[in-house]
Amino acid sequence: MPKFKNLEAEMVRCSLKNEDFANELAITPQTVRRKLNGEVGITIEEAKRIQKLLLERNPQANYTIDFLFAE
Repeated sequence: MPKFKNLEAEMVRCSLKNEDFANELAITPQTVRRKLNGEVGITIEEAKRIQKLLLERNPQANYTIDFLFAE
């Protein structure tokens, strides 16, 4: 079950998949899934890169780290 519901919703809105985050973060899609499920921690640098990728897809949005990674 996804830990970060806001992030999951924005991924759908922006048509992003785990593979897109995996490419951006240079990790496997399985590791992305584990991070999004809360099994493995997300670093602040990874959170910023995810935020940047979402903003590139939706420049009008005001995605904050706190919003995207709220539990």
